[in-house]
Formats: sequence, C-alpha cells, structure tokens
Amino acid sequence: MLDEPTVGLDPEQRMRFRELIAGAGEGRTVLLSTHQTEDVAMLCHRVLVMAGGRLRFEGTPAELTARAAGRVWSSAERDPGAKAGWRTGTGTFRNIGDPPDGADLLEPTLEDGYLLTLDGAGAEVAA
Repeated sequence: MLDEPTVGLDPEQRMRFRELIAGAGEGRTVLLSTHQTEDVAMLCHRVLVMAGGRLRFEGTPAELTARAAGRVWSSAERDPGAKAGWRTGTGTFRNIGDPPDGADLLEPTLEDGYLLTLDGAGAEVAA
C-alpha cells in the first residue's frame, strides 16, 4: 500500500517511480492512494473513488474519464454554471459540468471525470 507516493517528486523521479511500480507490481496487487490523477492514469488498471466514507466510483481509468464525455468545454471566461472551472495556460477557461448550447467541447481527462464524480464532496482516490 502506497499513500501519496509521488508528492514532492520532480517529473524525472516520478517517471522512475512509475517504472519501479509497473515492474514490481506485475502479478501483484498494489494499492495506491493518491490525488495525483496522472499517476492513476499511468499506473492503474482499476480505480476506486471514495468520498465521505462512501464508494463513489469503481471501474477503469477509461470508464472514469468517460464520465466527463460531453461535459468539458472551453470559454473565454469561467462559466458561472460550471461545477468547476479554471484558467488554462492559453488564457481560456476549462469548465466542467453541464455545458451551454453551442459550447466548444474538449476531450475529457481522468481529472475531469474525478471532479464530476465528487460533485463537491472531498475525496480520496485509491487505485
């Protein structure tokens, strides 16, 4: 069981950690508790999302990502109707929730699916 194992690691150290876990985990179950969705996407075959002591999701990373299909869009300003939204490096806003008609839809990520699964509840990811 590994609890937040990549917190504080630089990208090169994270890559080496992923290689180590991928090799050592073959034929074994490794429980990874983390909020780092990139680590989950790179390492995990199964994902559990827990919030408030309740299981909110169980499935594959692809299934969690698919929960956000059609629910992620770009706009010039943060959409007040979005469940979450943030300014990206390009200056546009990435919004998740129920998009308005005609919204510029984006490809969902594991993080988008995770945030929509929480829908405002604090959570821990175990994968």
